[in-house]
Amino acid sequence: MDRLKFYLLFLLSAFSLGVNAQTDFFGIPKMEIGGEEYSLVWSAKIKFRYVEDFLPKKVSNTHFTSKVSIDFYDADVDVEKVANFKMAELEASKTENLLTNLSHSVAANGDFLIEYVAFVQGGEKMQVAEWNLCRLVANSRGVVLLQMKRREYDVKLDKYLSRVEKKKDAWVKEVLSYKIPDIVVKNQ
Repeated sequence: MDRLKFYLLFLLSAFSLGVNAQTDFFGIPKMEIGGEEYSLVWSAKIKFRYVEDFLPKKVSNTHFTSKVSIDFYDADVDVEKVANFKMAELEASKTENLLTNLSHSVAANGDFLIEYVAFVQGGEKMQVAEWNLCRLVANSRGVVLLQMKRREYDVKLDKYLSRVEKKKDAWVKEVLSYKIPDIVVKNQ
């Protein structure tokens, strides 16, 4: 029943999307992960959920090789429920978004991790292939979802998956080593 309530609340809130060009809700205009600096490029508020996207300098939101997002659920909700909802959402979108290698785990530090590859087919090559890692943690006011995306364009899926397999341990380590601040919404 709690899952159903959360799902309905999430769907209801999605209909009242408020898009902001670059409102810094969290007081994090820049972050560094894996030696790369990311700057805030986009943000949105969806009722109790705040989203911010970060990109390296001189990269567009439509064509990038790496991107970091922070979703903050400013609500009294359990981190495991948010993780289960995210998994269900991804499972449901498998056929639409050509999702593969979907897995979830709990890291040694107790953070929930969700990993998957999404791709868009374009003939023999993939138009877009993207590895994603979601790290979900509870904080004093809600749940934080930190997501790293690593993307390539016009690539054969088997070659992309081979490259991901070689690099993903380092990518996971980078995401886990990022110290997520105790996020509180500052600008509404």
